[in-house]
Amino acid sequence: MQTPDSTRFEIKMVTAELMLPQVRSWLQVHPSGFYRPYPNRQINNVYFDTPHLSNFVDNLAGVSQRRKLRLRWYGADPSAAQGTLELKCKRNLYGWKESQRLSKCLNLLNSRWLDLIQFIRQDLTGVLQTYFNNAILPVLINQYHREYYLSFDGKVRVTIDSANTVYNQTLSGSPNLTFAIPPAGGANAIIEVKADRADQQALADFFPDFPLRVGRHSKYALGMEAIFS
Repeated sequence: MQTPDSTRFEIKMVTAELMLPQVRSWLQVHPSGFYRPYPNRQINNVYFDTPHLSNFVDNLAGVSQRRKLRLRWYGADPSAAQGTLELKCKRNLYGWKESQRLSKCLNLLNSRWLDLIQFIRQDLTGVLQTYFNNAILPVLINQYHREYYLSFDGKVRVTIDSANTVYNQTLSGSPNLTFAIPPAGGANAIIEVKADRADQQALADFFPDFPLRVGRHSKYALGMEAIFS
C-alpha cells in the first residue's frame, strides 16, 4: 500500500457544462502553458461496495480517510472491456490508488454479475483480492467523456469530465447499460487538478489564473444519490 509520502494532490471543481468553452479558454491562455497530451476518450466505471454500502456512507459523512473500489475500462465497447480494478484511497486532499489489470477482457453485454464477480475475484492478488472479497456488490456503472491537459513543465495535470451517465446495478442480475438515470446535481462538468506532493508550489501557482471555486465532488456519491432518490 502506498504511503502519504507517495500520494498526489487531487483538487476538484464543478461547473455547468455550458461553461466548458470558457474553461478551455482559461487553460489555453494560462501562464503554465497547458497542452493536450492525449486524445479525449470515454471512461467507464463499475463501482463496488459492501452490503452495507460502507464506501458510500463514508463519503456522505465526509470521513477524511475513505476508499472506493471500481473496475475501470476505456472506450465505447462494453463487450470487450479490458478492465483494471482500482482501490482509490483518499486522505483529505491527498489521493493514491492500488490497481491491477485483469488478465482478459470482460463481456458486460452477455454476462451475469455472479460470473463476472467470480472471475474478478479469482484473477486478483494481494490487497485488492482481500478488499474485493469484502466489497463485491456492484452498485452502479457510470460513463463520461474526459479531456486531458498537462502544464508545459509536466507538473500539473488537469482533466475535464462531462456528459456523465449513470446506470443502476442494484436491481439487476446482469450489467445494466440500457436504462440510464439522471445524475444528481444535473449536467455538470468536473475539473480535477492533480500534482505530485513534491510539486505543491506549481499547484499553488495554478489557481490565481483559473477562477473556479474548489469544492468536494464525487461521481460515485452523486450516482448513488440518484439511485436512491
